[in-house]
Order: sequence, then structure tokens, then C-alpha cells
Amino acid sequence: MASDSGFEQGGGRVVQVTIPAEVAFDLERFQSVQKEILGRLGCRGCCSGWDIRYELQRRFLVNEKLEIREPG
Repeated sequence: MASDSGFEQGGGRVVQVTIPAEVAFDLERFQSVQKEILGRLGCRGCCSGWDIRYELQRRFLVNEKLEIREPG
């Protein structure tokens, strides 16, 4: 059953967050994101009961010649 926050309640409370490397490796920016995520989960100062998994965003672009490149 989903709570008011839109996340599943119960035993498997897993949250996946995809962030760009520029944010992941900048402590101030990462903490800002973390604070906002925690607020949406119900408490800005605690992640108790949540399994928050951060994933680095990776993008690949493929053109008509099947050449692969990473933007940015």
C-alpha cells in the first residue's frame, strides 16, 4: 500500500535515487539532495526504516552509424 508520500509502506522500503556524478561527488550538493529526499520520505534528519540506494546517472547516445558516445 502506498503512503501519502507515494512510496510503498511495509517491509521492503527501498528508494532508488539517480543522480549525476557532479552531484554525487560534491558533498554540499549531495547533502542538499539527500535532505530533500528525506523530507519527502517524512523526516529531513533521518532515514530510519528506508533503504535509500543512490545510483550514478550514466547516459550513452548512439547515432545511426552505431557510434556510441557519452554526452556532456
